[in-house]
Amino acid sequence: EALLAIARTVLPGLAPGVRIQAGPLPAGWPAGAPYDVVMIEGAVRAIPEAMGLQVRADGGRLVTVLAERAGAGHGVLAEHAGPGGVLRAQPVFDCATPLLPAFAARPTFQF
Repeated sequence: EALLAIARTVLPGLAPGVRIQAGPLPAGWPAGAPYDVVMIEGAVRAIPEAMGLQVRADGGRLVTVLAERAGAGHGVLAEHAGPGGVLRAQPVFDCATPLLPAFAARPTFQF
């Protein structure tokens, strides 16, 4: 909420064409899709399928950090690999970025 308040104060003067929306992070913002670029600012274990469906099929991109655990990960550029919102993520650089809690996998029962 604090970051959202800062964005609503600062962005209109710096980037008047940028729209600010708030909601559950892994769901993205389907009402405004498709997007040319989606940027997840932090590490995720996997790109949420809902966000893949919101990236423009003809040249849209998604940028984030994929990390299997906290710490080490890969900055990736993801583009459509076929129909159905499937994105192919190509590693671009190594980095250390915290995992975003909103994108954490739900615990499951395993033997």
